[in-house]
Amino acid sequence: MRYLQVALITVGLLLGISCLVSAAAPKTVWSEEAENFATASGMHFGAAVVDDPAASGGKALRIPYQAGSRGWNVVFSAPRMELRGQVLFTFWLRGENLPPLTPGLALTLVAHDKTTGQWAHHRETRVYGVNLQPEGYTPITLALDMPWTSDSYGPEVILQWDAPPQGVAPVMYLDKAEIAVPV
Repeated sequence: MRYLQVALITVGLLLGISCLVSAAAPKTVWSEEAENFATASGMHFGAAVVDDPAASGGKALRIPYQAGSRGWNVVFSAPRMELRGQVLFTFWLRGENLPPLTPGLALTLVAHDKTTGQWAHHRETRVYGVNLQPEGYTPITLALDMPWTSDSYGPEVILQWDAPPQGVAPVMYLDKAEIAVPV
């Protein structure tokens, strides 16, 4: 009986370790510079691709807050792909005139159902000035939890400003984005 307990504990530990190892090694399945995925129809309220020497490709997507704006500022999609488990979306961001905690830039991560096109999975979160380095771009990684069974989805990202305090005009710059899945 004692040998059976030792064997079961050993097998359990090995399985647990293998799960941790596979979850710790995500594989990038999509990576793109902002100037390549930004479209005119996906930019509102002054958002535009601009020259930016700090950006990896020399251009970035500039997303300013505009007083009185309602709705999303930027929306972009990645090609349909196989997603499963904890999907990691990474955005390289930098801010200007951005207070530490307000306003936040809301990021909504969406995985569209392949059949209906409706939102199958989503997560909304915010990025604040305190999340960013004072100089250059900061990679911000956000997770979207999905079923562990692989399926094809259409990833989409929606960016929208919260209203800032009076007299504050924040700007966020997006250099590039990538999506990674567990292997």
